[in-house]
Amino acid sequence: MVPQYIMLTDHEAVAWALWIAHSYVYEQARCLTPILNIQSATKRCGKSQLLRLTGAVVLRPKLSAGISGPAIYRTIEKQKPTLLIDEADHVVSSDKMDLLAVLNAGIEPDAVVTKCVGDTHETKDFSAYCAKVLAGIGCRVDTLEDRSISIVLRRKSQTKKLERVRRFNAADIKQRLQRWAADSQQEIAARYMSGQTDLPEVLNDRQQDCFEILLVIADCAGGNWPETARSAAITICGQTDEVQSLPEALISDLYFYHTKHSVARDSSANICDYLNSLKERPWPDLRRGSGINQKRLADTLKGFGLHSKDVRTPEGTKKGYDFDQFQDVFTAYAGPGATKGDNATGTGNIDKVCRLSVAPVADETARGNKGDARATQKPNETGRCRVVADVAAETAVVGNLKEFTI
Repeated sequence: MVPQYIMLTDHEAVAWALWIAHSYVYEQARCLTPILNIQSATKRCGKSQLLRLTGAVVLRPKLSAGISGPAIYRTIEKQKPTLLIDEADHVVSSDKMDLLAVLNAGIEPDAVVTKCVGDTHETKDFSAYCAKVLAGIGCRVDTLEDRSISIVLRRKSQTKKLERVRRFNAADIKQRLQRWAADSQQEIAARYMSGQTDLPEVLNDRQQDCFEILLVIADCAGGNWPETARSAAITICGQTDEVQSLPEALISDLYFYHTKHSVARDSSANICDYLNSLKERPWPDLRRGSGINQKRLADTLKGFGLHSKDVRTPEGTKKGYDFDQFQDVFTAYAGPGATKGDNATGTGNIDKVCRLSVAPVADETARGNKGDARATQKPNETGRCRVVADVAAETAVVGNLKEFTI
């Protein structure tokens, strides 16, 4: 029983149990396999304990506290493991592109890494597809979180007593999971391939993809599982903060500017002045505190297919933007109904935009005749984890396993 060892909420215990079961059937179902992301705001919250417990019951576990991009795809190709990566806050970072590429792509069954091998440099495809668990302090790179089911742990109170995970005997649980998988994998694969699973509409497309195989398993289990699993999916996804990228934040702030200030069009210079006046937003911190400029504005908006043109302003005709050309982008990135009257006050989904703190990173590229190191900017990827309540999880039941008491 999970509460004996780890502090989880009921919904997290349900998602965890279903994810464990999915590790036995995802290959046969050829389904998307979401990353299980175990995280906490601080140390000593049970991340390594839950990782160890997970490794005790999943299929073909391989625990690693450090792995490179080349090592991970060779390991996956040879062993087809359930890969458990501890200390993910150190091992997996935005500058380790080879490793991130494998982790990001490896949720799909056809994901491969193509490399040159041997003295003749012939190309070879290595599979990147396997079940993966990450455990670490803070939040992961946003592309990984988008592909994850997150369990966020908190430190137990002084009076709370939990058993040591090393006393846990997983042999019987694994045997029952293997028997269950042998009996159920064909039904699960057929249900998944049919595409008829009822997915909660409140989840976005990626969240539905991540939870689909878990909901298929719950539907095959019957009883209270279909309802319980969907409730867990909605709750977990609702508690996950969606942090915007800088381009998305720019569109949100421009939508706010357009609606709240009733601005139909404006010059690029005025738009930059407005953005740099938002002291709680990232724009004043860009370019070593010089703020966003017209080139950075234009380069970012070009990514959305938006280009500056001559617009009439109170100061005369200048290069700028007509917000009529933004309507489709506003609808897609500022949220449902962003162009409708109920958001005309400039609120709507803008209240949900997260503060993107910006930290300087040394860049040795000299500009002009200056030899000093310049600084680039990137969003801070830590310090935004939520804290969950101390709620004990009940015994989980999976399919024909009767009591899946972990």
